[in-house]
Amino acid sequence: MPDRANRQREMEGCAQAHGQGAGHHRVVALEIESASAKVHAAAPKDNPEDYTLPVWAGVLPIAEQALEPVDDGKLLENVGVPDYISAYKR
Repeated sequence: MPDRANRQREMEGCAQAHGQGAGHHRVVALEIESASAKVHAAAPKDNPEDYTLPVWAGVLPIAEQALEPVDDGKLLENVGVPDYISAYKR
């Protein structure tokens, strides 16, 4: 979960992770000094001689989106999805 959701949980009185759950998650921060990306607004355009090769060419579109929240099935009956979770947009 993003930091803003974790801060909201703390404000609601949720305890910090402890016991078995405390050591199972890690956050890694990396400084990126340089990066590159191959970005296309249209279909890729290969050289004509490349199409004589027996290899696949194309695009694999990848999308990331937040779906509907799913509880863990062990909540108290009157506990619903908090607004900061149901309103989350990526």
